[in-house]
This record gives sequence, structure tokens and C-alpha cells, in this order.
Amino acid sequence: MKFVHYIFLALMFLVTSGTSAQTTYTLEQCKELTLKNNNALKADRLSIEEASLTKKEAFTSYFPKVSAFGSGYHLKEGMIGKESAEMINMLGSDFPGMAPIRDRKNGYMLGISLEQPVFTGGQIYYGNKLAELGVDVNKYQVQEAEKSMLVSVEQYYWTLIALYEKRKTIDIMENLADNLFSDVKVAVDAGVTNRNDLLQVQLKQNEIKTSSLELENGISLLKIQLAQLMNVDAGQLEIETKDQEDISNPSNLMVNHNDAVLNTNTHKLLSKNIEAKQLEKKIERGKLLPYIGVGAGYYQYNDIFKNRNPSTMVHVTISVPISDWWGGSYNLRKKQTQIQMAEYEKKDTDQKLFVMFQNYWNKLNETYSKVLLAKQAIETAEENVRINKDRYQNGLSILSDLIDAQSLLQQSRDQYTEAFTGFMIARYIYLRETGR
Repeated sequence: MKFVHYIFLALMFLVTSGTSAQTTYTLEQCKELTLKNNNALKADRLSIEEASLTKKEAFTSYFPKVSAFGSGYHLKEGMIGKESAEMINMLGSDFPGMAPIRDRKNGYMLGISLEQPVFTGGQIYYGNKLAELGVDVNKYQVQEAEKSMLVSVEQYYWTLIALYEKRKTIDIMENLADNLFSDVKVAVDAGVTNRNDLLQVQLKQNEIKTSSLELENGISLLKIQLAQLMNVDAGQLEIETKDQEDISNPSNLMVNHNDAVLNTNTHKLLSKNIEAKQLEKKIERGKLLPYIGVGAGYYQYNDIFKNRNPSTMVHVTISVPISDWWGGSYNLRKKQTQIQMAEYEKKDTDQKLFVMFQNYWNKLNETYSKVLLAKQAIETAEENVRINKDRYQNGLSILSDLIDAQSLLQQSRDQYTEAFTGFMIARYIYLRETGR
């Protein structure tokens, strides 16, 4: 008995610990965890770091280029032959100061040089500007990715709320169907009505159970999708549910859509794209201009006279790309065409953004109207159920009328839930897209 008792306690501990481990998240907490934990956003943020490193790399072009080299050789026989070296040295003894010659089989040459660019046609300067612009572009792109991810969180959250509300509606409809089944069964047993009415109620009960099963599957899938965005365990995820709040007319939320377009990251990205094309054109122009650099070098080698021969030098490099001017002129014209294309793309996208904002605004007002209409529909459907229930109980109508009235009530409740959550999502999207 003690063994069974211990097993029972262990099972109770597992059940209670599993239940207590479940965490309830508010909408804001879901968003915060998504921004913090989402793997896709983490990868996107690394692009900012990558662009920053590219910027630092471009800055090094301002400094001298330093290079070193070395080479060595080994010969099977000497460079001039042993006999020749001895003969030259013997003849050289008649010339004071002449160094003896060695028949070397081994040799080397070492050197180090540096060159400082003085004039590059602006390629280094504009290249740094382009790299700096790349950092800004990646920041805007990450902000857009974050915004898109938060919209998904908002949609999943409110869709879950809608399904939870539908669950409440199904519970109400199930209770109504069970009560109706009890009333009809009493009437059938008393011989007041026929068994066909009881079968109709049972069919309605089965329909409600099927809807409940589909609903639970939908809730489970949405939790998995939301948990993936938040990077948390779906089995431990639960969201905070509140009674549906009274919503107000959204007329005070409207802003000037032309001004809103200018504040979007999309507009800013396209403006940066034009800047990038202009910088690329300047870099191409710089490639057609002369290059001037100054440098210095130190070299050391051995030969048949000495083991060590040091040498230093300074130099000026001037390079004029004469043959590139012909092809380069076409490349400049191509870059100018790309600038014009980017400008047209920006104008076209700005117009589309304006239309999109107007569409979001219309959608917001549409969902608000649907909420009001759905609320009235619930009141009408509830009254319709009450009337049909009284008429059926008094023998003035058939059972199918009452079942139809209950179905209309369920539809009205579901429509209100969908309209309410649709309004909350539409309001968030409109505010978010217009920069709020």
C-alpha cells in the first residue's frame, strides 16, 4: 500500500508541476519576447554588425598599403663556376679595393614597401560614404523586419482571442442543446411529440461537438505558430484573456497620409537607394581619373660580391587610365540611368504607400461598423431564440425553427467576435504602418 501511495503522490507532483509551469503572457509580453528571442530577428540584426565591419574595412583604405616579399634560390652549380671565380679573383688582385668574387650557389632577396594613396578620384571617400550608408540601410531593414514580426504576433494573438470567444459560444450552444434535448426527451416519453424531434437535437449536438473539435485544433496550431515567433515552448504557452472592451470610433486616429508616407522605412530605404546609386556613379567617375600615390621601400639581397646589399628608395606613382575612358563613359551613363530608375521607383512606391494607408483606414472604419452591426445582431438573435423557445413550448412552432434560431445566435456571436478581433488588428496595423 505504501508503494502505491508513493506512486500516487509522484503522479500528483508531476501533474501539478506541469500545470504550474504554464506561463500566461499578455500581448505586450508576447511582443517583447518576440523582439528578444526570435531567431530570424537575431539573424537580421547581425546584418547591422556586418555592415559596421564593412564600414571599418572601407576606412582602412585611407592608410598606406604595406607589403613585404622575399625569395631565395639554390643552384646545383655556382653562378659563374668555381674556376671562373678563382681566375677573376686572381686578375682582380691587380686592382686594389676590388672585392673578391664568390661562386654562390645560394641567394636571397628581401624587401618591404609601402604606398600612400594621394589622389584616387574620390574612390576612397565615396566608398566610405557608401559603406556608411549601408549601415543605415540595414538598420531600416531590421526595423521593417521587427515591424512585420510584431504585426504577425498581433494577428496570432487576436485570432487566438477570437477562438477563445468562439469556445465560449460553443459552450453556450452546447448547454442550450443539452437543455433542449432534456425537454424534448421528456416530451417524447410523454407522447407529446415524436422521436424525430429528438433525433434533430442529437444531430445538432453532434454538429456542436464537431465544431468544438475543429476549434481546439485551430487553437493548438495558433499556439504553436505564436510560440515559434516568441521562441518559447508551445506546450507551456497561454495568453491572457480579457472581456472584450468597448471600442470607440476610430475617427480621431486618422493622420495625413502624405506625411505618413515620408516617415515610413520603405520611403527612407528608397531614398537611401538613390543616394547609393549617386555614390556608385561618383566612384565610377573616380576610376576614370588619374591615380597618384607616393611610397618608399627597403630591399636587401646578396650577390657574388657581398653577403648583404641593402637598398632604399622612394617613388611617386601616377596612373592614367586612358583606354578606360571610352568604355567608362558608357558606364557613367548607365549609372545615371540607374539613378533615374531609382527615383521613379521611389515615386511609384510613395504613391502605392498612400493608397495602402487609405485602404488601411477604410478597413479600420469598415471593421468598426461591423462590430456595431454584429452587436445589434446578437441582441436580435437572442430575442429570436427566446420567442421561438416560447412558441415551441406552447406548440405554436416546430423544433427546427428553434434549432435554426439557436444556430443564428451562434453565427451572430461568432460574427461579433471576428468583427471585434478584426477591428483590433486593423487598428494596430493602421497605427503601426503610419509610424505610431
